[in-house]
Amino acid sequence: MTETAAEKKRLRKQTLEKRDTLTKECRNEKNERITRILLASDLYKNAGQILAFASFGSEADLDPLIRAALADQKEVYLPKVEGDEMHFYRIEDLGDLVEGYRGIREPDSEKADIFPESEEKIVSSLLLLPGVVFDRAGGRIGYGKGFYDRFLQRIANLVSYENLKICAVAFDLQLMKDEILPMEDTDQKVPCIVTEEGLQYLL
Repeated sequence: MTETAAEKKRLRKQTLEKRDTLTKECRNEKNERITRILLASDLYKNAGQILAFASFGSEADLDPLIRAALADQKEVYLPKVEGDEMHFYRIEDLGDLVEGYRGIREPDSEKADIFPESEEKIVSSLLLLPGVVFDRAGGRIGYGKGFYDRFLQRIANLVSYENLKICAVAFDLQLMKDEILPMEDTDQKVPCIVTEEGLQYLL
């Protein structure tokens, strides 16, 4: 294991332990604030499609935002792990999700339409992505498998990165205030992050 990989592993473990200590009541309060901030943002209002994620464990919970997006008649897509890659599939209801990779809720690919990775769709979509640790320079440490990094690289090959609408969703404790995260060549940066403290542009 390289020095960078070892440091990322340490930061991931340390941050997950901190996040796991949040009480359910505390997380609910933070989740409500995150949902309000996102729904009021131009990023959300101007998006025709929302590429979200089904929260797992102590992650920030996007279920309320997903329900609101469906009620607003936006197209909503959630990720499904397929081998070493991740694709997004459209959902009509959170009840349509099934248990998938590592017990995370996923769309049923046999019943759902795949997100068309075309320039037209990508530029009009908002991608909300999870992660474990972030910094103020756009650095992100995920869960270690690189699914989002590979997805971002794939769509960045179709659309210039500055035209992608990407926002990380996390709790404020996951955002490093003064330190810069160790990054590897395959790690993709995130241009903005929303926490319970607000929406911040990083790049």
